[in-house]
Amino acid sequence: MPNLESLFEEFVKSLLTPEGKIARSRFASEAEVEEKVDEFRILLSGLSPEASSLIEKFENDPGLHSTSLSTRLKTLVLYGKSIVKLLRAGIIHGRGTLIPAPDFSGLTGTIPELQAALVARWKEIQIARNVGLWGVAIMLM
Repeated sequence: MPNLESLFEEFVKSLLTPEGKIARSRFASEAEVEEKVDEFRILLSGLSPEASSLIEKFENDPGLHSTSLSTRLKTLVLYGKSIVKLLRAGIIHGRGTLIPAPDFSGLTGTIPELQAALVARWKEIQIARNVGLWGVAIMLM
C-alpha cells in the first residue's frame, strides 16, 4: 500500500508535463479540474490534525477559487509540493501515524519499569492526537 507522501507525489506528477510545467492541455473543462481539486481534498483528509491550518489555508486560497483553470492547477501543484516537503521533513504526518517513542533510559535508569510506562503513554497520547482528542492528549501528558 503506498504511503501518503508517494500519493501526493503522484498527484503532483499527474498535473505536470515531463518538463515540469502545468499540463493545462490535459484538463479541457472546469469539471475535470474540479475532479482534481476533489481528489486533492481526499488526500488532505489523510493528514494528521497538525495539518489543519495548512488545509484551512488551502481552502481559503484565492488561487483555488480562481476562474482560471491554469491558476487552480498551479495552486494544487504548489500545495502538493509543499506537503511532500513537510511529510519528508517529518513536520506533518499521515493520520494515524505513530512516531516511535524516544529513548527515555536516561530518565528511567533507576526505575526500569518506568521506561515501559512512558512508552505506553507516548503511544496513547499519539492515538488521542490522531483522532483529534487534544484535551485527552494534553491530560495524558
